Amino acid sequence: MTDKIRILVLALTAVAVFAGAAGADAAREAAAKEVYEQLMAEIQRGRNTVPMDQLVVKAEEELKGIIEAYPGTAASGSAMVVLGQIYSQIGRGVDAMEILKKYHAGSFPKEPSEKGMAWMSVGNACLAEDDFDGAEKALRKAVAVKGIKPGMKKSAEGMIARLETMKKLRIGAEAIDFRTTDIAGKGISPADYRGRVVLLDFWATWCAPCRAEMPTVKKIYSTYHEKGFDIIGVSMDNNRNAFYSFLKDQDMKWRQIYDGKGWQAEIGQLYAVSSIPSTFLIDKQGRIRYKNLRGNELEKAVEKLLKE
Repeated sequence: MTDKIRILVLALTAVAVFAGAAGADAAREAAAKEVYEQLMAEIQRGRNTVPMDQLVVKAEEELKGIIEAYPGTAASGSAMVVLGQIYSQIGRGVDAMEILKKYHAGSFPKEPSEKGMAWMSVGNACLAEDDFDGAEKALRKAVAVKGIKPGMKKSAEGMIARLETMKKLRIGAEAIDFRTTDIAGKGISPADYRGRVVLLDFWATWCAPCRAEMPTVKKIYSTYHEKGFDIIGVSMDNNRNAFYSFLKDQDMKWRQIYDGKGWQAEIGQLYAVSSIPSTFLIDKQGRIRYKNLRGNELEKAVEKLLKE
């Protein structure tokens, strides 16, 4: 499976094999499910080996292929939810809202937790646009889905509880200041970096997207550090050996904060971090200008802020 054409061929072949409308429908559902599951497995494998921007392009193309080839199937709905989730995580809020609106309007079968995830992705898309009212409405709809998995419900409730903090982190707001120590025992605070552009990067060694993005982050740091760009890394790890081993292997030259508390990391809590990678690009005046940029978009933003 490499492109939309193959997906369409599989769809037509599966339908042709079975006689009768009921048989064709069943075959179509089965073929759609198989193609969708194969794609999800391929994306999962690629998270550790393929640059994130390339993986997103591939996932977008093939998920759209499934939606186009198998309209009305449960798999097409699943593809919409995954695509909406991807869009919401990379800052394409408008695209996320559009595809998730189609999902909610669709008549195909909807598994409860998948439906809950769709509403949570709407919430994330709203947050990307600093639409906090819209985010709260979507997240409450996620909580209200009957049959949603307890863990997902708890996650949505946690996001609702963090909304007040998120409002303080809207685009244009001053970054929340803190003072702690880095892994070398030296004091560190965002306020120390006034006059420089800073990426506050929440990550972990076990986070596949974080690892996939690391070559790009290193390249941007190497290119722009001498021009006024810095990174403050905040580790969400709780395995000290894994953390220090990764730093050594990757030769990450920027300063890191690590308290070993994983998801309960103090700076992560301060910034209401519920998923990673999570980034805040801060301008020379200490204001949040961009959130969760990746790849070329991050580099363009850094270059733009350095020129201001």
